[in-house]
Amino acid sequence: MKCCGERFFMAKIIVSAQTEHIYHIANNMNPADKDECAALGLGPFKALLDSFHRSVISWTGMVDDRPVCMFGVSPIDILGGIGCPWLLGTDELKKHAKTFMKLNRLYVPKMLDLFPVLSNYVDVRHETAIRWLKWLGFRFDPEPIEYGVSRLPFYKFKMEKEDMSNSECKSGMRIEEVAKGTERIKEVWELLSKHRDELATHKELMVLKPDIERYREFEEKGSLVSLALYDGLSIVGYSVTIINKALHYSDLVCAQNDVLYLDPKYRHGMWGVRLIKRTEQAARKRGAGMIFFHGKENTAFSALMPRLGYGVQDIIFSREL
Repeated sequence: MKCCGERFFMAKIIVSAQTEHIYHIANNMNPADKDECAALGLGPFKALLDSFHRSVISWTGMVDDRPVCMFGVSPIDILGGIGCPWLLGTDELKKHAKTFMKLNRLYVPKMLDLFPVLSNYVDVRHETAIRWLKWLGFRFDPEPIEYGVSRLPFYKFKMEKEDMSNSECKSGMRIEEVAKGTERIKEVWELLSKHRDELATHKELMVLKPDIERYREFEEKGSLVSLALYDGLSIVGYSVTIINKALHYSDLVCAQNDVLYLDPKYRHGMWGVRLIKRTEQAARKRGAGMIFFHGKENTAFSALMPRLGYGVQDIIFSREL
């Protein structure tokens, strides 16, 4: 049996897992973990008890003497060195997530010391778990498979010991393509507001009000590329690009960047360049022959682009009417 609840968190205090911890977590299990267990034909208590007993090592995260999660690793193939990581938790765990982010990856190397390969499956509905696993550095199969007694779609994820040397994994930063960016507007609203306040030139006219339906139409046609720069679970930068045939040159597919922004706190280092390069890669993959970015004069961005091989294509003039 595969253990379920594949997230790795760390509470303020970590202790060796005990059977008495199971009852509180099972009775207060968060809905996403509970749904994932149900898809595997397990209730919260049995999922925790089975995972606990099968594990060679397991821990409990405690907050104020309350167990908020239990996690561990069980053997899949001892001779092949393959282990199955798992975690199940309560809703309270979310309240402390930012505190635990820098600490929780200490336990992944402990698992990899026992099993050089870690692998399991995660319910595609469990978006928080998926983002967390990617932040930790786990690699995902591109397409889900039917899995569990309910035959619902699950992603297989995997990490090998050498993957821990990945620099993005160590820093907690990563760039990820977002399949349905229009559903994440609320999540980035504060960042969008910062973007508008910093760069909008006619603020009395340029009221922040994205046309979600039009963006969704581009998404449904496969013409919208949305990339997010994450620090842990928080989006701290984004790049949104529209892929279309040129009106004047119908044989030419163009990528027109719509918005590109990094929170000012993250503009040191190479993350801005990486976001541009990942935008180029995504556009090229969709058949674009040219890519266009727009920016303000006399900014760090306008100074950077020529160094990345970009030239001025057009100059845009504007005035109020």
